[in-house]
Amino acid sequence: MIGTAEDPGTGSASAALCCYLSLLEGREKGVGPFEYHLVQGVEMGRRSDIFVQVQRTEDGSAIRSVNLKGTAVKVMVEVDAERVL
Repeated sequence: MIGTAEDPGTGSASAALCCYLSLLEGREKGVGPFEYHLVQGVEMGRRSDIFVQVQRTEDGSAIRSVNLKGTAVKVMVEVDAERVL
C-alpha cells in the first residue's frame, strides 16, 4: 500500500516484539505469562487491538509459547483472475 504511514495491524511483528521484550525481563520475573496490548492503525482510521501472551522456559532463556489474538478488518478480497476472464 503505497503512501501508507503505518500498518493497520501486524500480528507477526507484534508477536516477535513481545517475545523480545519478554526475554529482556529479569529472571526473577519467572516464566510469565508476560501480557501485552498493542494498538496499531489509529492514525489511518483502522485501529487494531493486538493482545500477546508470552511464556518463557524455566531458565528464562527462551520462549515456550506465544498466544496472539486481536481484532481485524477485511480490506481486500482475493480474486481469481482466470475465473474473471
